[in-house]
Amino acid sequence: MADKKLFGRVLSVVIQGRSYDPFPGGTINPGGVSRETVVTNNGARFVEKIMQAKLDIELPFGAGDSKNDYVGAGLSIQVNCDSGQTFIMADAWSTDVPDIAEGGKLKVVYESAPAQEML
Repeated sequence: MADKKLFGRVLSVVIQGRSYDPFPGGTINPGGVSRETVVTNNGARFVEKIMQAKLDIELPFGAGDSKNDYVGAGLSIQVNCDSGQTFIMADAWSTDVPDIAEGGKLKVVYESAPAQEML
């Protein structure tokens, strides 16, 4: 089934209102609650902690583009998956200086508080 849609395939990204068509292989982890098991003398329990959302993508980079267009903090990012899911990363930030690679690829990682899924 070549037309089967798979959850998690990043189809498009909108950063600060500008739409990007990422290269294949981008991933999003929407974040949320992580539970770590703690074993005590009286049994097993868990400890919860909030995990950040993480978007790891390669975006096209070419003539007229500036790496400053892709980095910063306080960013609004919309991630559209090929199966219809949309995630909003509010007040996101780039984690590092992005790598600019051969073929016009800019590898960038964004993080934020847990992303909101738009239903």
